Amino acid sequence: MALLSASEDLARRTLSAIPGLLSRLAYLTSLRDDKGDYRHWGLAHTHGTATAAEALGRAHMEALAQVLRSPLPQLMRELEDPQQVALEVPQVLLKKPAPLQSIVPPATPAATRKHAKATILALRALEDARNWLQTSHRAA
Repeated sequence: MALLSASEDLARRTLSAIPGLLSRLAYLTSLRDDKGDYRHWGLAHTHGTATAAEALGRAHMEALAQVLRSPLPQLMRELEDPQQVALEVPQVLLKKPAPLQSIVPPATPAATRKHAKATILALRALEDARNWLQTSHRAA
């Protein structure tokens, strides 16, 4: 018998150890398979597959909402701080081939999907510009 709900278990034992809004969003995005289903062995083993998937979906939606409520300069500062950003953030959220639909949870309202797409595309463009400036300054 689990002492914590799946959502509490996820929040206390996993998400609390992940610094930064973008890192949490990238982590939750990375738990979706090619069909869009969430996979987390430990959570599924303890709480059951369906309950774990529900908790992951809710946490993913909350992580996305937190990112969308944050100003772009704050998110860019987070990207620049190695203590706030996990290594997978650039690969999961900012690389061009990353499908934008995987970043938003299933059943996300259309307006939120559009907001998420605009935010991620803006972060990608700002990160590209920053990388270009750093590269051009090194070459100069």
